[in-house]
Amino acid sequence: MIETIHVNPYNIEELLYQHDANDTREEEQKKEKKLFLFLESDYFENSQEEVEEMDINANTKLLWENSNLWHEHRANGPLIVETINSSPIFKKFIEEWSEENRGVILLSDYSLNEVTQHLQSLIFVTEPNGTLTRLRLYEPRKLRGVLNAMQEEETLSDLMGCIEQFVWLENCGLDEEWLSTTNPSPHAPQHDIHDENWFVFTQEQNLILFLNEEEYFCRRLSWELEESFPIPVSIVDAENQIIQLNIEAKEEGFFKDTDKEVYIRLRLEFGDFRLEEEVEKIFENRGYSANGKITELESFLKTKKGEA
Repeated sequence: MIETIHVNPYNIEELLYQHDANDTREEEQKKEKKLFLFLESDYFENSQEEVEEMDINANTKLLWENSNLWHEHRANGPLIVETINSSPIFKKFIEEWSEENRGVILLSDYSLNEVTQHLQSLIFVTEPNGTLTRLRLYEPRKLRGVLNAMQEEETLSDLMGCIEQFVWLENCGLDEEWLSTTNPSPHAPQHDIHDENWFVFTQEQNLILFLNEEEYFCRRLSWELEESFPIPVSIVDAENQIIQLNIEAKEEGFFKDTDKEVYIRLRLEFGDFRLEEEVEKIFENRGYSANGKITELESFLKTKKGEA
């Protein structure tokens, strides 16, 4: 469901004025689409205040406002910003924040309140086993995986709701490119914050999402760690080795990306340490969590290297 677009983001008017071929309205009735930024807030101390200081004309909404996550520790939350393509905040996003995977672009005919209403209904979604999981559509790699999992147009339209287009920078790998997914049937919000677990992933969608996450993880690491291999390798060989080390990390009980990344980095730096007696003790210690084991492993290997 993802297509590569060849649009210069500095000239985003090409998208703002682009309408579906089935739109039968007269040209003068076709309005310019509204431009929104959906921003990760971890980089801000107070996302709403900081964005509004950068661009006094920007309109903002906090995603988690009035939700179960709206409390003193997480009140900052992801931010939805309505802006224009000539604004300083949009320029900042294109030139810096998109490179840092700090958000995505949304295009819609609907208002900020309506876009916020729809996105708030997707704060949590339901997995096939009935558990709730937080949906981070403001993170490009998460968004990419979710959209790839939407194989049917009707499901994609349900997910995107009043959002006509997602646009984001894919910067994992040799080339950077701006990607986009278009809603086949945009419609007014049908759910709100009180229905935040209405969207249910199927087993097939969950599997596709997982595979996309794994693919992105391995691609990113192979690009970042290409020069860390003991013997120079091509980017293709680097990715193949990262895939194998990723499998190995999971076999050793590491499933979180942060733990797997440390494990893979240690394997590249210290070689195959798995049969060392002290390492076996660390892995077999049931008193350690996975993160505890990886921390102990890193400490042991670096201490040993310092003593050598």
